[in-house]
Amino acid sequence: MTSIALKKRLFEKYHVDIDYQRVLAGRRIALDHIFGKWEDSFECLYSWQAEVLRKCPTSIVVINHKEVEGQQQFTRAFVCFRACIYGFLSGCRPYLSVDATALNGKWKGQLAVACGVDGHNWLYHVAYAVFDSETKENWDWFMENLKSAIGTPDGLVICTDACKGLETAVHTVFPTAEHRECFRHMIMNFRKKYHGKVFEENLWPAAYTYSLAKHNHHMDKIMEANPEAIAYLDEWHSNLWSRSKFSMACKCDYVMNNIAESFNSMIKKLKGFPVLELLDALREWLMVRFEIRAKIAEKFVRRHLQILPRITNMMNNRSRGIVLVGISRSDDCKAEVTIKIHGYNWKHCVDLEKWECSCRRWQVTGQPCLHAIAFITSIRGGREIDDYVHEYYSVKSFSNAYAKNVPTMTDKKQWPVVDVGFKLHPRVLKKAAGRPRTQRIKSAFESISKRRHKCPECKELGHLLKTCPKLHPERKTRNRKNVEPVDIEDAEAIATDAETMGTTSAENGSTNKRRGGKRAKSSPVLEASKKTSATHDSPAKNTRSKCPPSKNTRSKKCPSAKSTSKNKL
Repeated sequence: MTSIALKKRLFEKYHVDIDYQRVLAGRRIALDHIFGKWEDSFECLYSWQAEVLRKCPTSIVVINHKEVEGQQQFTRAFVCFRACIYGFLSGCRPYLSVDATALNGKWKGQLAVACGVDGHNWLYHVAYAVFDSETKENWDWFMENLKSAIGTPDGLVICTDACKGLETAVHTVFPTAEHRECFRHMIMNFRKKYHGKVFEENLWPAAYTYSLAKHNHHMDKIMEANPEAIAYLDEWHSNLWSRSKFSMACKCDYVMNNIAESFNSMIKKLKGFPVLELLDALREWLMVRFEIRAKIAEKFVRRHLQILPRITNMMNNRSRGIVLVGISRSDDCKAEVTIKIHGYNWKHCVDLEKWECSCRRWQVTGQPCLHAIAFITSIRGGREIDDYVHEYYSVKSFSNAYAKNVPTMTDKKQWPVVDVGFKLHPRVLKKAAGRPRTQRIKSAFESISKRRHKCPECKELGHLLKTCPKLHPERKTRNRKNVEPVDIEDAEAIATDAETMGTTSAENGSTNKRRGGKRAKSSPVLEASKKTSATHDSPAKNTRSKCPPSKNTRSKKCPSAKSTSKNKL
């Protein structure tokens, strides 16, 4: 729990507003009581390494240090368990997603991870490491240790965000592997230089299509609009980012690096731990996940299933939504299948003997495409869709992925004492100015919520708990007219919502007048919406002009406004 969250929790539970610096100091004292002193935790790293290797001898734990001013200081550590190595090589597709996330504890280092996917398309952890920064030297070291653990499987694919050090390390250590680049990171860099409708309408289809002809069609449109954009992609983003160019051995069609990003989100609460506790907490986290999924695999085996149920259900659902135009057979295993997709008739050639379709989706994913499913279901007598699904999605592969167990360990007091001949010290920290950052800085292209904060005490919008007028009546509330900016889009949205709910400012004023009260003043946001309604063709303006005047505004609602609200939703 961060210091800000702890400060809020103390105020909500005990109604005591403690200064931030005092909460921060108290949190550090509490962490020292729970985990021990931060400086002493580095001495136990070699004891933790000895305990892991004693419980699981074939695991890999590498700890590096260097001498600085006569002291041996910790630099980096790499961990890969035997269960992860065996499961990845025997039960998972040869696909790795590599990324790093910043640690927000006392040591501002990086946590690097290598993740894969099992047959259920669940995240499968392979290895992790901690080092000080994302440099070429650290990434080379991480990839070399990863190669010593898993080797170079056939059809290996490595997906990264193409940062400089990591991109070079992949090409150096795994020269024969297929290097894919996260499309989301690529398009974020692309948008910094090139904008326009033609890029948005063609880059995404070019990345997601399996057909090389369709990919070239969209890229030709971009070439016609701006040839410099194609030259930029060829020079700075030469790695694979389109499904049409993916290999057919991996059977994974991911165009984004979401697997590693998902892992970073899962262990978000652990990133503030000391290095030793972080490494051990990740081991315990993996141990629990492996045990749960091993039980799931046992249930599938007892039911004598061949293919994972999720994949079978997915294939069955695809078969129900096919709009078949026609099937022209060449023999029992070859045919031309025509299917209507998005209003167009697409004809492709299907070969059941070779497990191929001219759309290439079957070859890239290992799962029958719509054309193959239509052909398989049209054949009577003994052929099922599950018979044409790749073995990566079988129950046997899923069981092999979680056949081994992550080692269990005792507390640090019972670990073996290791004498390495020196005392391992932490890195010398350079304290930055200001409060330590615990959240990453979002990109300018990322969506930011515009919701107004809701006070947990009085349930009103526009103020925080520490400025709540109910708890602090002596404090003066700020004038929201001078604080809240008037935005045209927000004004139109609020005006439209008010009219669709039958609570416009004019109606509220007339109602209060009939009751004998004062007429309510219209908010500056609604005033802005009235001024901009002449230049912006908003749904609220059209609705107001078409609605007949109502006698009872509280009981009756405008039917056209009701239909407008449904269309908005």
